[in-house]
Amino acid sequence: MSDTADENVNADPSAGAGATAVTGATAVTDDDRALLRAARAFAGGSTLVGLWQVTSTLALLATTTAAGALLGPAWAWTLTPLWALVAVRVFVLQHDAGHRCLVKTRAGNDWLGRILAVVTGVAHDGWRLEHDWHHQVTGRLDRRGIDLFNSPMTVAEARANPARAAAVQRKVRPFTIAWLGMLALIVDRKRRAGFFIYRPGFRWATHDHAVRPGLWVNTTLHIGLHAVYIATCGPWVWLTMLLPGHVLAGMVGALLFWVQHNFEDSVVDDVGRWRFVAAALQGSSYLRLPWPLSYFTAHIGLHHVHHLNANIPNSRLEEAAAPSPPSRP
Repeated sequence: MSDTADENVNADPSAGAGATAVTGATAVTDDDRALLRAARAFAGGSTLVGLWQVTSTLALLATTTAAGALLGPAWAWTLTPLWALVAVRVFVLQHDAGHRCLVKTRAGNDWLGRILAVVTGVAHDGWRLEHDWHHQVTGRLDRRGIDLFNSPMTVAEARANPARAAAVQRKVRPFTIAWLGMLALIVDRKRRAGFFIYRPGFRWATHDHAVRPGLWVNTTLHIGLHAVYIATCGPWVWLTMLLPGHVLAGMVGALLFWVQHNFEDSVVDDVGRWRFVAAALQGSSYLRLPWPLSYFTAHIGLHHVHHLNANIPNSRLEEAAAPSPPSRP
């Protein structure tokens, strides 16, 4: 790794400090291999654990929904934060299914992911494809402009174009990220073009035979689920708790996505100098969350471990963190 560095002005919207660009060799080091081997020992889902997580989480969501219906529109809104947090956990479990590590079998993960996607409203197959691509290219500056959550502007670029840098800094604020990210997740991804693997600038091959039919089925079932909410809980409970809860969950998810790869001194690099392990451990954050937030986010705050091996299920991320020391506090 050389002393040459560049920075990401998106990481700190107030100060503009950000990601250090590693200029080391692309060869895998012995330390890299050791970490990859250590992480591999924790990979692979457990069907028993995965099914328990799915059933218990959906039961908690159903219980919270029923409690809101019993409270009625005057008080149901008080359960909105709890409902949103449970919905965030549903999405992280869908995320694990997308990596095919929630349960043991490929088919089991795909079907559980599609079931959970009815709740989240983000079609499982499209999400799985674009998220797999994200894992392959995180921290590569030559892949910017597609995955907008991870498209940093470097300090050198900011100095060359201060007007654009100022516009970026005005835009990159927590509320803006939360609001726009929520719209991208739960509104824009109701259509095929909403996934960045189908945007005009995307030029890499993907296998997408299941995306289009899955998208229409998921959207139809998701709308149907909300119709059931309205029929069973009443329109006012839906308006005061369930719809705001869905929106709030999307905003929390968007902020989580943002802080996972946009923080001071996060590592990015140009093509030819990018290293997978460096991108994982130094380009992904370690967000320490207390219980119960770690439960609701299914330990996704250990994002550096997740990027070291995406097949480690959420239930083993804490265990796997011991031989994979974080580069971030």
